[in-house]
Amino acid sequence: MYERLVANGVRWWTSPRFRPLIADGPFRDFDRACAEATLVKDLRSKRTLEMRSGAVTWIIKLYKATSVWRRIAAAVGGSKARRELAACREVLKRGVPTVPVDAVAERSGGSAVVIEKLEGWTSVELALRGRLDDALIRRYGAFARRVHDAGILQDDFNPSNVLLNGNDMRLIDFERLAIRASVSETARLRLIAKLVRLPTIGRQGLGPFLDGYLRAGEDREATLARLLQCADRQADIDRTRLARNCLRENRNFGRFDQGRYEGWFRKAQNGRDGLTAGQASALADRPSDFRYEPHDDAFDAWRQANLGVLNGGAVPMAVLRERPGRRGFVAYRARRSH
Repeated sequence: MYERLVANGVRWWTSPRFRPLIADGPFRDFDRACAEATLVKDLRSKRTLEMRSGAVTWIIKLYKATSVWRRIAAAVGGSKARRELAACREVLKRGVPTVPVDAVAERSGGSAVVIEKLEGWTSVELALRGRLDDALIRRYGAFARRVHDAGILQDDFNPSNVLLNGNDMRLIDFERLAIRASVSETARLRLIAKLVRLPTIGRQGLGPFLDGYLRAGEDREATLARLLQCADRQADIDRTRLARNCLRENRNFGRFDQGRYEGWFRKAQNGRDGLTAGQASALADRPSDFRYEPHDDAFDAWRQANLGVLNGGAVPMAVLRERPGRRGFVAYRARRSH
């Protein structure tokens, strides 16, 4: 049961165990708590922080109020954080294990969700990184079936949103989640087909995944064929989207202006290699730990280099175009000699 209260201008929906942290604890001053927390991820629409209090580490997910219209929508239809709380409670009602939301905070600058960071747990994504574990992928497939059979449609369902500890799994992240009477076969295929793009599963992991996902009597070969067709269609969409988005500020790519140069860079996130805007700007001085490919049309070369990554090509870190004109270079991490 969640209780509503107001403290220092913040509207809270809090679980009983979290209330003391608001009444006379580190969350009594929410702004200060956020200022003293460690930044984990900063995206255009949200920011993720971690804060240690005693023996517990709290994850604070801040949803930014990015426009007047979004603030009006939140006031009418409820904030993103409150919708996430409602989704979390519904997931628990349907018998799918998750990490419960401990509190929701609302204020004029946006809303926030506070959740305990579970010690000893990791994501299925990290557990699979660097190795193909058929047994774990089968278990992940069985868990995915449990989620879908419960009528839970998580558009961002992937191994990074499932926590693992021994034989236990828990679903997390309800930002893009909908509750249905049932999840259609088309929606299931679309969500599973996304796994083909992941290096931790890919096409080679679809077999073990389906071994866990499918029930006795369901046609494995027909399902696999439909999944691969769906994955190929998604790959075409990905290429079009990537060619467009690598020249747009978003969660994966950022823009910088160095004066002599302008450019774009790949952001570091979730353990993946990338740069900050400052590091990208510093490439103008050609540090030795990068290699540089000159091009007459640097931005077009940047697009093509990012598309090449989908086929196993080298990952470009940034593009710098010298003004005026279109000439410039694409920067890659230098290969270390052994």
